[in-house]
Amino acid sequence: MLPSGFWHVAFTDMDDLIRTVLDRVLAIDPGGIVGVYLYGSSTSTGLGPESDVDLLLVTRRSLTPQDRASLISTLLGLSGWKGHAEAFPEVASRRPLEVTSLVTADLKPLVAAPWRDFQFGE
Repeated sequence: MLPSGFWHVAFTDMDDLIRTVLDRVLAIDPGGIVGVYLYGSSTSTGLGPESDVDLLLVTRRSLTPQDRASLISTLLGLSGWKGHAEAFPEVASRRPLEVTSLVTADLKPLVAAPWRDFQFGE
C-alpha cells in the first residue's frame, strides 16, 4: 500500500506516461523550469522491458527544499520499482523514472559532467 498522498497511476503506453509526468512536473515548476528533455534508451536504442525513462530538467535556479519535496512526492506517485515487486506490488508494473535537474548557470561554460542539482531514480 502506498503512503497517504501518493496516487496509483497505470499507463497504457509511453505517450501517456510522458504526458502525465510533464503535466505534473510543469504544474509544480520546481526551480523555474526552462526545459524538460527526454534522453537515454527511449530516444536512441529503444526502451527494453527493464528500461527506465530518463528525463533532464533544466531550471533557472537551484531547487528549494520545498521544490525537492514536491518533486519527489510527484515522482514517487508515477515511477515504478520493478526490482522491489514483492515489497511494492502496486507499482511493480510501472516503468521507473530517472530525473536529473541542472541549473542553467551551471551550464556556462558547458562541461562534460555539470553539477547535478537534483537526482531521482531507482
